[in-house]
Amino acid sequence: MKAVQALTENLQELGHEVFSYVGDARNFVPASQVDQSRSEAFEISDDWQKRSELKKMFDSDLAGMTECDTFIMLMPAGKGVHMQAGIAYGFNKHMVLIGELESVEVHYMMFDEWHKSVEDYLTKLRG
Repeated sequence: MKAVQALTENLQELGHEVFSYVGDARNFVPASQVDQSRSEAFEISDDWQKRSELKKMFDSDLAGMTECDTFIMLMPAGKGVHMQAGIAYGFNKHMVLIGELESVEVHYMMFDEWHKSVEDYLTKLRG
């Protein structure tokens, strides 16, 4: 989360508008509450698709991907971010992958750029 926050702040300082999960207070849950919070919000049950909070998060994420020019995936990244990358690719967004890779996945071919670190990417942007 700290790496995402640092990238977000640097991009904003360079004049970019950034949609990032670090801007959503729901993502800042104390470690002691993560399991409880996650089990309540993401509990598997027959009615999970009717949960308004999940729908709001989905709609917000989808709007961010629809409106963006560039999608950045900072590694390591979870399953959800990988799915978002696929959606952004389907929307024909400019795709940037940042971070060391544990393995090369065939679908990483969707990325237009790969930078080994945030610093490498920011150096490129600063030109």
